[in-house]
Formats: sequence, structure tokens, C-alpha cells
Amino acid sequence: TTTAGDIAYDILVLSPGIAYDYEKQFPKWDAAKIKSVAQACPAALMPGSEHLALKRQLDNMDDGDVIIVPPASGKFRCPPAPYERTAMIANYLKTEGIKGKVIVLDTRGGKFAKGAAFKESWKDNFADLFDYKGFTKVIDVDPVKKEITYLEYPDMATLEEGDTDDAKTVVKKYGVCNLIPINKCSPVIKMADLKTNKIGYAAMDGYSFRSASDKNVYVIGDA
Repeated sequence: TTTAGDIAYDILVLSPGIAYDYEKQFPKWDAAKIKSVAQACPAALMPGSEHLALKRQLDNMDDGDVIIVPPASGKFRCPPAPYERTAMIANYLKTEGIKGKVIVLDTRGGKFAKGAAFKESWKDNFADLFDYKGFTKVIDVDPVKKEITYLEYPDMATLEEGDTDDAKTVVKKYGVCNLIPINKCSPVIKMADLKTNKIGYAAMDGYSFRSASDKNVYVIGDA
């Protein structure tokens, strides 16, 4: 059912992609806070105006740091994407002569998709422009002050335990912030009443992409 009316089908192919799960990652944030941070720190992992908003912020920035926050956990669209973006933005700062760094607040301790190649590239091309922090947890963002607050842990074990006694609280100013929250499946899959796995993505036959619960429905892409 669409705004243009009902459409019958013999075969339905769904490719609705992802949605952002700010609520799961930041349970203490209300809807107004989420909206404010999402607009001020565009994730730009979904097609549309977010990419333009992030680019506009970079085009208009003065000297300062660009903070990039990859999704903290779970499956997310295109595993190398946040790290590709770090290199693209570092190259932009270098080319434009902007004084600042790309600060990456990650949770993976350097173990991410194509990590060895990215780290080699960062070292060879952007050694003075990079600050990778692999054991962090973002707890707040203030879009008015342009400040991000996060906990920095000494190692992966301490981060996974979540023991804040061993973590350092850091408040950091930024020129541009690109916060990519945890991903979830597009709500279209739930609307279609398809069988899903425990994290909400469509359960399917991996060879044919056919839904595990409806032989007339196929699900492709990030859903």
C-alpha cells in the first residue's frame, strides 16, 4: 500500500536498507536530543541530504578537528565505510591546508574491515592528521558548544567490561562531528511481517535471497 494506492504483485523485491538506532545506543537521550544531534552531526551512511549536510559543514569549517564515530556495535552498512571516510576527510584537510586532525572514536581497537591496509595508509599519507582511539564509548554530544564527551578505556577487556573506574572521561571540542550510530534494519521489513533474525534483519535463504517465511518475497541489500 502506497500513497498512490494499492499495488498487487507476483514477486516482491525489498531493498529498504538500514535505519539508525540512536535509542539503543543512547537510551538516556529523548527524542528532541536525538533530533538535535542527528542534524548537527550527520551520520551520512544513508543516501540523501545527510551527505550534503556533512559536506557543507566541511566546506564551511575553519581550522579545527573533525571527529568521526563509527557505529559502536552490531552489523552496519558497508563495514569499511566509516574508515574510508576518515581517509577522505584527512585528505580534504591536507589538500585544503586546514589545521586540525581527524579523531576517530572507535570501539574495535583497530580490528575492523581492512584494518591493516587503512592503518598503513594513515601512517604513510596522514601521519600528522590522525588520532585513532580504539577503546572509547561516546556518552554525550553538545551541538551548541560543539563538544563531545566520551570515556577512553586502556584496553578492549576493560571496555567490554564497562568498568568506568578504569576509564578516563574526555570532553573534546570539534569543528565537525560525524557520528554514525548503531544501525538497525529498515522498518519496512517489520511492516511486511517477514521472519527476522534476533537483531531484526530479514531471515532469508542466502543462495536465492528469498525470504525464509514468504516464497514470493526476496530481500536484498543491507536489510
